Amino acid sequence: GVGVFCLVFIILSGPFILKYMQVQRSYGISRDYGEYVLYSAHLTDYLFTTHYHSLISTLSPVVKWNNFNMHRLGEAGGFPGIVLLSLSVIGLFIYSRNSSSLNLKLPFSFNHILFLTLTVCGLIFSLGPRLNANGTYLAIPLPYEIILRYNPLVEPIRATARWSFIFYFGLVYFACIGLQKINKRTKSNLVISLLSIVFLLEIVPTNKISESKNYYPEVYKTIEGLCQSRSVLLEYPMSQFNKEANILTNLTYRTQILLASVNHKCKVVNGYSGYIPKQYQDYEDKLLTSVENNDRSKFLTLLDSKEVSVIKLNKKSL
Repeated sequence: GVGVFCLVFIILSGPFILKYMQVQRSYGISRDYGEYVLYSAHLTDYLFTTHYHSLISTLSPVVKWNNFNMHRLGEAGGFPGIVLLSLSVIGLFIYSRNSSSLNLKLPFSFNHILFLTLTVCGLIFSLGPRLNANGTYLAIPLPYEIILRYNPLVEPIRATARWSFIFYFGLVYFACIGLQKINKRTKSNLVISLLSIVFLLEIVPTNKISESKNYYPEVYKTIEGLCQSRSVLLEYPMSQFNKEANILTNLTYRTQILLASVNHKCKVVNGYSGYIPKQYQDYEDKLLTSVENNDRSKFLTLLDSKEVSVIKLNKKSL
């Protein structure tokens, strides 16, 4: 089973990992260690429901509790929910009771140990290489520090908080076992129905909105006619500089430019790859400086250095 899993992983992910490593070598890129810390979950994240808005999370006592959450930057984990956590505890142990005590036993079956390991690892990995708690950097080394140092496969995973999906995945497994145990009891249908209602009330978001964007406005139809096999397009500015710009809008801006290039076929100077190579940043800075200084000669020299033949001016992003 493990061999099949590894084979499937290599077949599906191998080409992406290979290309990633080629880009990394080409640009001499090394990830800033601070990014792993910034985008890791804080230990206290799993006590708060700040990052989703359900009916229960909008109740006054819960809102007041969430106000104690001081983790405001980067990525975060989140409380898995009362129902999921309770069912997981029920499913994790074997319970037996006599007249004087309640006994807990941990089964040692392969599946039980496997998913318990995944649950623990998902939680620990999500905390990143150094411990943070409630917005405070505690700097205590964690096991992920060793993995990050000696396993190059995890180097691209900047947002270590996303390892939490393995934690939740493990909880779901044990929650299913917990449901099976409840189903064997009398009045199980009533209990499961009540649990389902509570689960929906605490998990289903109430404020989800959808959004559509036009990644290919009419101007690109004109650009299509200008794009030959070796044409290079520069969209200016390379990053948004309007007052409303932030990390998310800039990411959207750059990725929409890349998406449009699939249709118009021009090669583009702009882009985003998870990394911003130093050469890319230097070029953007020099281009911006030449515009601010009204240095036409320098501006044209910079365009020639990238063999730019088409420029698209995005006024709303200036």
